[in-house]
Amino acid sequence: MINNTLKENLSDWTDFDTAAFLLGKSLGFFKDTSQNYKHVFWSNNKLGDRLNLMLEALVEQGFLLKQDDPDLRYKWDPECESFLDARAY
Repeated sequence: MINNTLKENLSDWTDFDTAAFLLGKSLGFFKDTSQNYKHVFWSNNKLGDRLNLMLEALVEQGFLLKQDDPDLRYKWDPECESFLDARAY
């Protein structure tokens, strides 16, 4: 189920393509979840590439945690309650 915020949606480890979709959904790039958007993330696609860069930026700034093994996954850092808790501040 998709919640209201990216923080809620990424409260548990989430595969990179789903995390990128949830980020795009939260930004209004995708209308609904009934369509299959995997091609956006599994092909040479500008939107998919930019969403992946945004996920990496959120990792660098301390909002997300990243796991590479066994698969690339993201999770909201439970220590980060707000912008003031992130390393960006």
